Amino acid sequence: GGFRDLGRRLSVPLQVIGPPAIGEPLFGEGEVHDLASYNATNRPAAVAFGEELLRRGIFCRPGFKLYVSTAHTPAHLDQTLEVAEEAVRAVRDRGLLPS
Repeated sequence: GGFRDLGRRLSVPLQVIGPPAIGEPLFGEGEVHDLASYNATNRPAAVAFGEELLRRGIFCRPGFKLYVSTAHTPAHLDQTLEVAEEAVRAVRDRGLLPS
């Protein structure tokens, strides 16, 4: 999917956990399968990513799930991916992700 491909393209460990309609973007290596593996992810980067999405017009609660509904068109999803790329670059520029 889109965010995983974005992470690979930018060489950052971006993954999304949960069902596609309510996925939570995280930064970290390895499978997240319990609280310990969740807590081992880069929470400051996840929160900063959400803040950067908000700055760019994507409504979300930083550091938590992104909600997709039937009201979102493919164009909305494409726009979100474009904005997400800018947001990941901004988080990396803030020093929260490896360059």
